[in-house]
Formats: sequence, C-alpha cells, structure tokens
Amino acid sequence: MMNSATQADELIDYFSQETHRIANECSVNIPTHWRYKKQVRKGWINLTNPFRGTMILGAPGSGKTETFVQNFVHQLLDKEFTMAIYDYKSPELSRLAYMHYIANQEKTTNQLGVSPSFHAINFTDPRYSSRCNPFLAQRFTDSFDAFLAAKNLVYNVNRSWILKAEGDFSVEVAINYLTACIWYMKLYNDRQVANYEDRLPTEERAEANKSNRFNYCTLPHIIEFATSPYEEIIPLLNAEPELAHLIEGITSIFENDTREHMEGLLTVMQLSLSTLKNPVLYWIMTGSEALVDINSPTNPKILCLGNDPALGHLFSVPLALISHLMARQVNHPHQRPSALIFDEFPTLYIDEFDTLLATARSNKIALCLSVQDLTQLENQYGKTKAQALFTMSGTILAGQVLGTSAQRIADRLTKGLEAVKPPRSWSFFSKENATQSPHISPATLGALPYGCFAGVVATLVDAPATQPVFFAQVTAHKVKPDLNLAELPINPELATLTDKQLDQRLNEHMATIQREVADLIQQERERLKLR
Repeated sequence: MMNSATQADELIDYFSQETHRIANECSVNIPTHWRYKKQVRKGWINLTNPFRGTMILGAPGSGKTETFVQNFVHQLLDKEFTMAIYDYKSPELSRLAYMHYIANQEKTTNQLGVSPSFHAINFTDPRYSSRCNPFLAQRFTDSFDAFLAAKNLVYNVNRSWILKAEGDFSVEVAINYLTACIWYMKLYNDRQVANYEDRLPTEERAEANKSNRFNYCTLPHIIEFATSPYEEIIPLLNAEPELAHLIEGITSIFENDTREHMEGLLTVMQLSLSTLKNPVLYWIMTGSEALVDINSPTNPKILCLGNDPALGHLFSVPLALISHLMARQVNHPHQRPSALIFDEFPTLYIDEFDTLLATARSNKIALCLSVQDLTQLENQYGKTKAQALFTMSGTILAGQVLGTSAQRIADRLTKGLEAVKPPRSWSFFSKENATQSPHISPATLGALPYGCFAGVVATLVDAPATQPVFFAQVTAHKVKPDLNLAELPINPELATLTDKQLDQRLNEHMATIQREVADLIQQERERLKLR
C-alpha cells in the first residue's frame, strides 16, 4: 500500500487546506496529506465539534473504518468519553476499544474519580459476551416506552414494513399487539416484585437489587409470550385496564370470531419473532443489568455491540433494540460526555434516531455513522429519514461514492466552500482564480482511491477561523508499537465449560424461559377464571 504522501501526490490541485492541529477536550484530530500548487503538503482534519454528528460515506474498501472510525474510538476513549460501538465485523473494533480502556483506566480514575466498566455483546461466541436486559432501564416507565420498543422490534424483524405508508393497518396491529405484550410482562414482573416485598420484614425492604429475583420483562420472555396462541394471550391483555385501549381493535375481531382475519394480522409478526428463538440470544438477553445507561456519572460504561455479517439477519434485531433503548436513555442532560459509533450503520434500524441526532449536541453525545452510500441508507430507513440523517449531520466525510450519492455529497461540499469567508492567506481565493468557484465534482468522488476523502467539518461557533472543507489522503489509525489489540474478557459464568457443556447450559436456560412463560400463562388464566 502506498504511503499517504505518495498517494496524495496523485490528488488534483484544488484549494489550500487546514495546516494547523486545532484540538480541544472533545476533538478528533486526524493528519492528512494534500496537494496544492503541485506540492504535497501536510494538514489536519480538526473535528472540534463532534457533538453535531458525523457521517462517513464510502464504498467497501474505501478505508472508512481504518481512517475515521478507529480514530474516533481511540481518541475519544483517550479523552475519557463513555462509549457505545456497533462493531459490525466484530471483534476488531471491540478489541481496539478494550485495549484503550485498559490503557486509560488509571488515568480516568485519577481524573474523574471513577473508571468506566467494559462490556461486550458477542452473539457469535457467548463466552466473550456480557449479558444484558435493556428493558431494566430506569426510564422504561410507561406504555409509550413499550410502544417505541415494539415499533423498533417490528420494523427490525420485518424490514419491508419500514417503507410501508404510515397508518398501514396490519403494521399498526402488529405494533399494538407487541406493545401490549411488552407492557403486560412489565406489569407482571412488577407484581411479582411487590408481592415479594410484602412478604419481607420492613427492615429488609430496602435491600438492593431485590428486583433481580424476578426477570420476566426480557426480550426472550416477550418473544415466547407474544408468539403463544393468541386465543390464550388476548384475554390476558384485555384484563389489564392499561392495555385494553391498545388492543381494542384486535379484541373486537377476536370476539366476533373472525379467526382467519386475526391470523392474517398476527401470523406474520409471530413468525418473524419466532426466528429469534435462539439459545445464545436467550442467554445474552436475560442479564441482570440494562447496560444502556453508558453515560451515567456514577456508573459509566464502554459497551461494544458485536455483529456477524453471516448472521446479521438474526443478531441485528436485539442489537437494534439495545441501540434504540440506549439512544433514549443517554439523551438527557447532566451526564458524562459520550460517543455512539456505528460501523455500517444501515445494517441496524434504530427508530427515531433522527431525533437523537437533532438533540445530541446539547447533551454532549458525539454520533459517528459509517455508511456505504446514501442509497443504502434510503433502502433501510426510507428516503425521508435518510435525508434527515444526512442533512442534520454537521460533518460529512466521503470516500469513493458513485451515482446520486456522489452528486448530493459534491453539492454539499461545494456549498461548504462557497459559504466560507476566508482570510487572505487562503490562496484558492487569490486574484488569479477569484472568478472560479471551487468545487469537487461527482466524477472526482467516484474515482477516489483507498484512504482519499473529501469532506466538510462542523466547527465551533466561537472557534478561530479555520478551513472546514478538505480533499486529502487521510492517515489511517495505527496501533502504537507498545500496545497490542487486547483479547476481550471471557465471561466467568462460561469460562470453564466445554463446547458440549456450553450448548447444554444454553439449551437448558432457553427451556427454563419457555417453561416460565407457559406457567405464567396458565396461572394467570386460572387466576382470571379463563377456560
């Protein structure tokens, strides 16, 4: 592979670029080489305001991960950020994060009084995975939270529903039914906790973590409950005053005995959820910690969400659920500065993510989204949301892109150049080319080699004048010679098990969950005197 200076020598002369490193306590600073007036020069991309959102675009092999994503991970961890990383090709980014977590532990503790805990979700090998239950989040407090979680789940188990017109009856029925199932499990779990408390002596009722004795409101329990025969479930839901309004239409169809219509409405959703019945998923998603409150001042976290391209259709659903609930949990004031970094972002569907992007700046959340091109984003999120995500991202970093994506990015970069009121030292505004409007063409973006990027960078309002647009060879992140990518920590619950013992443990755990839900349904029907 050519070095940065050699590759930059092949770039076209365009304009003078930033030569100074402008850093602050939140910045990501990446060295570059660029060409101007037939000379290769050294420069910097100064992401001094990562809280305005960053979108990195480029075809596979353009260098998005090595040049930008890895720099975001290691530089923001070195600056004591809490962090969540969606590691699409796990475990490389997870191991990089763990390496810097270990290197920074003592410094972070000395400066901030507490060091984050490290957690990795790994569905490919549960031995290297933490366990979690994102429904334990403290802010999961009303049925609207359940509605948003159900909506995110429904859209991820059946991606074709994302692009259906809002108000589609079959989609609304699926979302409302799943909302009711989620909230029913929450209410049932709360009743078990309350009954347990009532049996305790008064002095023991303040015991910490007593609610962990009951863990019915988990994704696996919800899957089992929601995929049970609807004839058994609908009467249970209808008996809860909080849920009756949600399933009013479903109840009407059920009571009128139009079974074929009912089966048509719910079968697709139930079949889609049934594909998630997997022993590894059931084990990992029934933990005793939520893990989504990564920017908690008192209990900060670094959370890596590992996917596997070969099994992405299965694991993307729980990973999207964790990401959705995390996006809602972190977006509040008075928390630690945090970063949410998504490599290959469109492989997850996170509903309402545009809301987080619009408000992240005020809550010190740095968002970094890596995508291949805008067409890929539109295919997964729909044109309206994809356009919103692109428009609201303050920083755009583009490697090789083609077609309409190249045109839209070129327009954005050209507008960035035209908006600048430069000091005289910026030579591309000199007299000899003052009549020429500097621009980067779609054809240029379509021909960029590995590691060459063009972009426009969001700056701080009160920052000194700086050139926000660049066209350069970007220096890839390199691990320091004295550091090695760290192996992820092994889960002590599974560390000593053979493969056969591991399979047995996971299958037994899955059977326990299925038995718990079956017993719950039977007991509740008996309590309500249902046949």
